[in-house]
Amino acid sequence: MSRRNFLNRVFVNFDVQMNSSNYSEKVDIYALGLILFELVHTFGTQMERVMHLTNARKLKFPVTFRRTSPLEVI
Repeated sequence: MSRRNFLNRVFVNFDVQMNSSNYSEKVDIYALGLILFELVHTFGTQMERVMHLTNARKLKFPVTFRRTSPLEVI
């Protein structure tokens, strides 16, 4: 899988991928949230980044992120 395809899958909400007529500003906020998560949390390796972004889509955040940024975790 190319980097571009991976990023599209991570940053675009699943509902939008399945039905493009549901696009709204919520999709942009969702993507922005993932970008902000990526900015405030440090990743040791590329694989760790992939794993944490994939888990973030499921609202599963790393323990260190939950400790340091408790208000950002839903």
